[in-house]
Amino acid sequence: MEHGMNTGGWKRPRETLTSPGSLRIPKDGDWRARQTSVFHQCSIAGLEIKITASFMFTVAKLTRNRRPVRQAWTLIELLALVFVIAVSTAMGESVARKHGTWPGIGAGILAAAVCAAMVVLFYRWMWRRDKRRLQELREKYHTIYRVIALPTDETIIRKPEGAEIKVGDYGWEAGPIRKDGLIYLQGLTVEWCVVWHAGFGPDQIEKVGPKPSSQYDYWVPYWAKGPPPPPCPFPVQERATPNLGLPHHSHRHYQVKRIP
Repeated sequence: MEHGMNTGGWKRPRETLTSPGSLRIPKDGDWRARQTSVFHQCSIAGLEIKITASFMFTVAKLTRNRRPVRQAWTLIELLALVFVIAVSTAMGESVARKHGTWPGIGAGILAAAVCAAMVVLFYRWMWRRDKRRLQELREKYHTIYRVIALPTDETIIRKPEGAEIKVGDYGWEAGPIRKDGLIYLQGLTVEWCVVWHAGFGPDQIEKVGPKPSSQYDYWVPYWAKGPPPPPCPFPVQERATPNLGLPHHSHRHYQVKRIP
């Protein structure tokens, strides 16, 4: 029979080996093409990620002299890095599928640069907002007091373990821990670190005078580096004591002292 056993070397075309409702079985060449395409796209994505990461670390190195040494990345920085890499990779892959590898890489680099510029603008906006807040605090809290009696309510005292408030300590007027009508002061070291932050009644402190400068004059964001401040002119009484860190304008947390 014409379609009987294969005795003449005739082979049934592989692409016709299908059953009703089944998918077409591709040729070996199709598989190779698909594998090559997937490998090609993965190579593009990997190369774009490497280039983007290299770009970000280059920017970090160029700004190293203008930012303090820190032990870890902040959550905002990690989110910014993920944003830049994700957007640049997605843009590069999209362009590469339509126009080829090198246009895709160029698009990825361009997207990374645009995203990095957006991150820089965001940081500058935050710094302008913080400077307005600092100016408000300077104008509102401008007096230095001396402690003549200790507060007894522990809920209005913030200090590290081992630190203490002493009668005779100077206190710099500061923002409140909570709204209760008390006068809140910060006891500072010579290096402007906060030993204690507490609320006092009018009979527990005595007024010394206006601040010659403010603890809010020397606050800068962790990613910036300002000139070193002069020694605090009215610190707490000299003693070895732990501290909370540098004053922060939020009054909810404190900033770790920079490493010179």
